[in-house]
Amino acid sequence: MTATVLALIAIQTLLTYSPGLSAFEVPKLSLEEKVAKSTFVFIGTVKEADYQDLRRTRSESVAQVRIDTLLKGTATGDVEVIYSNGIAESAPDCCVLGGKYLFFVAANSQGLLQSVNGPYGIYLIDPPLSQASSRN
Repeated sequence: MTATVLALIAIQTLLTYSPGLSAFEVPKLSLEEKVAKSTFVFIGTVKEADYQDLRRTRSESVAQVRIDTLLKGTATGDVEVIYSNGIAESAPDCCVLGGKYLFFVAANSQGLLQSVNGPYGIYLIDPPLSQASSRN
C-alpha cells in the first residue's frame, strides 16, 4: 500500500473510533424534552446583540431580548440570553439585532438564560428587515 492509502485509512480510523473528536457534540433533544427542560419558552426579538451584563463571564456573549409571545413560564418585558459561551459546537444560531427567534431556555447559576439544547434550543423565525430584504 502507498503512504497516501495508509494515511487515509489512519484518518478514517481516527474519525470512526476516537471519542475525543466529538467531545463537544450536542445531541438533539425532542420537542417534548426541550419543553420539559425549559423554564421559559417564548418568541422574542433581539433588542441588543452585545449586551454588557455584569453576570456574564468573559467568554460569554449576551443578548437582550424582548419577550413577544410567552409559551411557557412567567416572564414579561426584556430578558438576557447567553448565545455564545466560547464553545462553537454548543452555540445556537442567534442573535442578530432585530431578529425574531423561538427560545427554549433556562437560567444558569448567574441568572442568565441559556439554550437548553445548545445549537438546537434557539431558532430564527423572522430575520431583521435588512437581512430579509437582501435575500430577495
